[in-house]
Amino acid sequence: MVPIDPHEVVTMMAEDSDQSFLRIVRSTQAELVGQLGQDARLLEAEVKAKASTIGSAGLLGLGAFALLATSMALASTALILFLITLGLAPSLAALAVAAASGILGAACLLRMKSLLKEWTPVPHRTLTAVSEDLAALKKAMANVSS
Repeated sequence: MVPIDPHEVVTMMAEDSDQSFLRIVRSTQAELVGQLGQDARLLEAEVKAKASTIGSAGLLGLGAFALLATSMALASTALILFLITLGLAPSLAALAVAAASGILGAACLLRMKSLLKEWTPVPHRTLTAVSEDLAALKKAMANVSS
């Protein structure tokens, strides 16, 4: 029978324990890296969606602007002619319509400015998820090194 050295048994158990711990740490790191990869894909998808929305909105806005400009020019002309038929001098009718159009345009610009103040292209949900994952990874790495 081969004699068993108790010191050798304790050393082997400690090595197995260290190996198990390292396997757990590596597994945790792999999970966190995988989660970061998912977050990166989510970020990419969210940014693409925002860019697509901006592009579509921009094209629709250009079309709307062209149509509105045309209709405003026609409506302004018709209003000026109507004011002239009511007996207003042509120059005064044109001035009144221009002033009304200017006031409406300024109101629209102020509303647009207030709407754009609230909007942001930053993907907040994804950045929060990535920050949380990075914090968890740093914590895991700190636990490994201590």
